[in-house]
Amino acid sequence: MATSASAIYRDSAGIHNDHLFLARLLDKFEASFSRLSHGLDPAGERTELQTLARLARLLNDELPQHCRREEESLFASVSAVSEELAEFCAEMKREHRESMQLLDDFRVLLEETESAGNPAAALPHLIERGLEISCSLRAHVAREESELSGFL
Repeated sequence: MATSASAIYRDSAGIHNDHLFLARLLDKFEASFSRLSHGLDPAGERTELQTLARLARLLNDELPQHCRREEESLFASVSAVSEELAEFCAEMKREHRESMQLLDDFRVLLEETESAGNPAAALPHLIERGLEISCSLRAHVAREESELSGFL
């Protein structure tokens, strides 16, 4: 049992650091939406959309890796502790798949906005969807941190 506990502790430290990194990334994501929502000139909009695209790519790259690490290490170990934790981990895995799909949908929406003849007209919908995704990811991470606090 000590080996299992040490493995959980080792894996959980990395997962917690991933959560902190994702939170900082979401801060930047939301700051970009804030700047876009305050009405920029066309050049400023293009620059901010490029920043947002870079951040969205980073999220699209990092989130699947984080989810895989979390599922293969932490969830695999924690699920064996109790039926309730096994159910929680299964639910978090489902949310991982949903979050990755939302991010991919957002990437498509962002590409469409960038290539639109009038990107400013599409910005409100882009900002709304982006903030919904950010809120969803934050809630997911907060729930994992709370429910797995004894392991993280």
